[in-house]
Amino acid sequence: MGSPVTRSSLTLARWREIAWLPIALSALAIAFPAGAPALLAAAVFLFLVAPALFKGRLGRPWMLSAAAAFFLFACGMTIFDQPAAPFDLFEDGQILAPADVYLHGGRPYLDTAPVHGWGADGGLDAFLFRLGGATLAMFRIRRAVMTALAVVALAAAAGALFDRMIWRGLAFLAAFGLCPFVSERQILAFAALFALLEGTRSSRRGWFAGAGALGACELFYSLDLGLVVLAGGLFGVVTSPFLASGLRRPGSGARDALAYFGGALAASLPFLGRLARTHSLGRFLRVSFVEIPRTVGDVWGLPAGSAEKILRDPDPRRVLLEILAAPSMPSFFLLLLLAGAAAALLLRAAVGRFDGVDRRAWISVAIAVAAVRGVLGRADAGHLALYGVFAGLPAAWLVYRASRTGNGRVVLTGAALVLLAPLRPLETFSLELRAVASAARDRDRRREDGVALPRTGRAMLPRGQAEEIEDLRRYFDARLRPDETFFDFGNEPGLYFLLNRRMPVRFASVAFYESPRDQDEVIARLERERPPLVLLASGTGRDSFDGVSNRARAPRVAAYLDSAYEACGEVRGRKIGRRKTAATGCPGSPGASGRIPSGPGA
Repeated sequence: MGSPVTRSSLTLARWREIAWLPIALSALAIAFPAGAPALLAAAVFLFLVAPALFKGRLGRPWMLSAAAAFFLFACGMTIFDQPAAPFDLFEDGQILAPADVYLHGGRPYLDTAPVHGWGADGGLDAFLFRLGGATLAMFRIRRAVMTALAVVALAAAAGALFDRMIWRGLAFLAAFGLCPFVSERQILAFAALFALLEGTRSSRRGWFAGAGALGACELFYSLDLGLVVLAGGLFGVVTSPFLASGLRRPGSGARDALAYFGGALAASLPFLGRLARTHSLGRFLRVSFVEIPRTVGDVWGLPAGSAEKILRDPDPRRVLLEILAAPSMPSFFLLLLLAGAAAALLLRAAVGRFDGVDRRAWISVAIAVAAVRGVLGRADAGHLALYGVFAGLPAAWLVYRASRTGNGRVVLTGAALVLLAPLRPLETFSLELRAVASAARDRDRRREDGVALPRTGRAMLPRGQAEEIEDLRRYFDARLRPDETFFDFGNEPGLYFLLNRRMPVRFASVAFYESPRDQDEVIARLERERPPLVLLASGTGRDSFDGVSNRARAPRVAAYLDSAYEACGEVRGRKIGRRKTAATGCPGSPGASGRIPSGPGA
C-alpha cells in the first residue's frame, strides 16, 4: 500500500494544476488596464475558491509555467513599451546610426565599429527595418519585446535550478535584486543558461547542443555576454560530472561538452558565412578578440578597488559594513558570494554529497564567475547589474543549502542572509510593483504631450525634444544636399538617424575612438569624406558624460577639427562648425529653405 495522502498536500496539488487561471487573468489585467478591476476580482476568486470547486480538472501542471511566463511578459511589456518616451541620442543612437549604415549596404566591422556586438549595435535592427520600415517605433517595440522576454528567460533559468516552486521564486527574486531592470542584451544568455540547467537535469544532450547554439547567437548579438556564457558554461559542463563523482573521474563530462561545443559551432556558421561574404570575417575576428580586449581596459576601465585592503582591516565592523553596503568596493559582496558558493560546492563534492541541484548550481557559479570579470573591469552600477545578475542563482542556492543542513542550519541560514543583504529583495519587489503600477499612467501622459516626426513612425518624442530635432533638421537641410552629411563630435549619434544622414566615420561616439590609432582613422575618413558641417559640442553634457570631455578624450580629432573647421553658429545650445574650404552658409544665410528631405524611411 502507498503512503496516505494528506488533505493539505492534495489541496496544494489541485491548486498547482489550476493556478494558471488566476495568473493568466492577472496578466490580462496588467496588459489591459481598463478592465483590470473585473479581471483582478476574478483572479482572486479563482485563487481562493477554484481548488475546492474544480478539483484540478481545469488544466495540467505545465500550464502554471506557461501562465507565469505570460504574467511576467505582460509585466515587462507594461514597463518597457513606452512609445512616447524621450529618445536617448547617445545610447539609442549607438544602435540606430549603425543600423542605418547596414540598411544602406554598409558592412559590419568595415563600415561600422560594433563594440557591444554585431546584433546589439544595429545588426538586428537593420534586419527588422528591412521587414517593417526604418522607424523609431520599430526599434522601440523590438526592444520592449526582447527586454520583456529577457525577464521570462531569467525566470526560466531560476526555475531550472530548483525543483520546488518556492525556491524557484526566491532565485528569481535574488537575481532581480542584482539587476532590477534587465537588458535586451541578456535574453539569449539567460536562455542559454536555462538550456544548460535543463540539460544537466535531464541528461539529454539536445539541451546542451541548444545551449551552445544560444550561446553562439549571443556571441554575435552581444559579444561580452556571449563569451561569458560560452566560456563559463563550457567549464561548468566539463567539470560538473567530475564533482558529481566525488572528485574521482576527471573528464567524464566530455560528451556533454562536445554537444555544447557542436551546437555553438553549428549556430555560428550562418553568421560566419555572412561575414565572409561581406569580406568582414577577418576584421570581425581582429576587432572582437584582439582590438577590443587590448583597448577596452585603457579606454573604459574603471578600477573596482582592492579586496585585500578591506580584508586586512583590523576593525571587523568596517569589514561587515563592506559586506552589507560595499561603500568602497561595490563588487566586494559578489566576490564573497561566489567564493562561498564555490567553496561549499567543492566541499560537498569532496564528501560525496554532490547531488543534482548542486551540479546545476556549479554551472551557475561558473557562468557567474566569468561574468564578474565584466564587473571588475568596469566597476559602475550599470555593469554591476548587467553582469552581476548571474550571481543571483548561486545566492539562492547558498540559502537553500544552509536551510537544509543539520544542527547548524539556523546559524548557517542567518550567515547566508547576512551575506545576501545587499540584494534587498523586498525593496526590489516593491520597486517592480511601483514600475508596473505607474507604467500605464506614464504612457498615457507621454502620449498626450508626444509629437511624431519623420522616421519615428507611430512612436513619438516629447514636445521639447521634438522641437529641438526639428530646428536641427531645418538647419542642416538648408545647408546640406541630400547626399551630404555632418560629423557628430557631441556624442549624439541618434541625430544621424532622426535627421536621415549617414555616419561619415565607422564610430558612433567619441568614446569608441579614444585610442590614437582609431583617432588617426577618424581623421583620415573625415579628410576623405570632407563633411561640410560638424557638431562641435552638444551643449547638453553628453560630450563629457563620464566627466571626461571629448576634447580631452580625443585630442587629435579635436585638433583636426580646430584646423579644418570654423565656428558657424549655434542651434539649441549645440555649436556648429563649417569646413573652411566648403561653400556652406552660416545661420541666416540666403537660401535657407527649411525643407525636410524625403529619403528612405522619412
